Amino acid sequence: GPAGPAGPAGQNGTSIIGGGTGFASGKLSVTQVNFVPLFNSNVQNDVSEANVIQIMPSAGTLSHFYVRLNENPSSKGTGSYTFTVRKNGVDTAVTCLIGTGGVDPLGLTGKDIVNSVSYVEGDTISIKVTPTDNPTPVAMSWTARY
Repeated sequence: GPAGPAGPAGQNGTSIIGGGTGFASGKLSVTQVNFVPLFNSNVQNDVSEANVIQIMPSAGTLSHFYVRLNENPSSKGTGSYTFTVRKNGVDTAVTCLIGTGGVDPLGLTGKDIVNSVSYVEGDTISIKVTPTDNPTPVAMSWTARY
């Protein structure tokens, strides 16, 4: 017999992506810019973005960027890290600060739920981590909607 009527359109699902330094022993540098990939990769003091960039396998928009640290980077009184999502080796507007000047009084989390960045298949992604004022060395993880 003939095909029946089409059903209503379903909701689009939200995917989650993320990454980090891996084990707690994978600490970020306190004196130079670090780069962190997708997935937990046990990265320690990786100052070369070429070592960690990942190729995006599909088009999409990254938003709701969250970062969590295993320690407060300003536990010595000052210090912070700025986390910036990168696209094709260039900083995007998606960023957050944790530590001195950040919004979390415990200094463990940060987020950017305002800005987003779109990718097409083949674009590259990494997270740039910039230390300020000699922060405490920390391990980190990040997640985002995609």
